[in-house]
Amino acid sequence: MAQKGYGAWPQGAAPQWQAHGGQVQQRAPPAGAPYQQAPPAYSQPATGAYQQPAHQYRQQPPPVPQGQHAAQQQVQQQQQQLHALQAQHAQHLAQQRQQQHAAPAVAAAANAVGGRPQPGPGYAQPGAYAAMNPPPAQASAMQPVAAVAPAQAGTFVVFTKGNDADEVVVRTLVGEYVEKGSNHGRKVYQKVSDKSGPDFVDVFLYYWDHRDGPAFEGWWFGNK
Repeated sequence: MAQKGYGAWPQGAAPQWQAHGGQVQQRAPPAGAPYQQAPPAYSQPATGAYQQPAHQYRQQPPPVPQGQHAAQQQVQQQQQQLHALQAQHAQHLAQQRQQQHAAPAVAAAANAVGGRPQPGPGYAQPGAYAAMNPPPAQASAMQPVAAVAPAQAGTFVVFTKGNDADEVVVRTLVGEYVEKGSNHGRKVYQKVSDKSGPDFVDVFLYYWDHRDGPAFEGWWFGNK
């Protein structure tokens, strides 16, 4: 029976190794023993000889379930729709601003905020119904607001401004006005009304010059 590691060498005929003078020498087998080449020495394969490509061992992300994938697509579609709506809204606002800047400024304002009229031409005096020739002692305590001259605008748009939101003031001053005579070199405008109801009063929009001082020069409301 052959010994382990020596192939088919007969028992007792396997090569022997002996140290002589610090060197290891191989002893020849006995005479007459059949010669057989020893099996080749086993060597460790070179590093990397059996390595697989690194990309084959990378961990792949787990597959997304079909239901979750559909939900993600739906969320993405909703986000895209939201962005589109926001863009349309911003474009609409920009168009509105351009139209507002391009529209002609045609307005005469009635102001219900308390205070003495300030000097300067081109003011509309709202509030209580000033007389045609108001003396300084009876000046209305309403603050004037810049107005557009009748010669420059075909229609006066009258509105109230400030904290005075009294229904009677709104009903009395706000409305459509038509040309009705002149005063101090400017046209007088009268409010169009059906002259019905207990609160009816004639309302005129007229110009007053600087004869009583610069504080009274401008446009006023009055009942005559």
